[in-house]
Amino acid sequence: MNKTELLRIEAVVLFGSDHLITEAEVVEILGFEIPVINMILEKTNQQGNINQLIQCFTSFTKIQMKKENFSEVKHCFDLAARMLKNGNAAVKNAIELGFYFQFRNYWFC
Repeated sequence: MNKTELLRIEAVVLFGSDHLITEAEVVEILGFEIPVINMILEKTNQQGNINQLIQCFTSFTKIQMKKENFSEVKHCFDLAARMLKNGNAAVKNAIELGFYFQFRNYWFC
């Protein structure tokens, strides 16, 4: 995918559209938004499976929480929310179960 296509997908994520984000586009979006994820995915060979991809994204977010890098944590949650809003059924399911559900014990009153 070239930079123009990535920017188009990013515009869809940011501003919405009738286009639903596919599993293949999630790889590109995460790689564009969080470049270090590309290195992790290459080492673990998880690029083809949406659930494994979101698990990697979740692990990255948890690491950022432990490092108290809250600006990056916010970035991750914002990105997850945009993909949840604009994703197809498989993307939405992966985000709901693979990302948000993993943080159920992190919320404090």
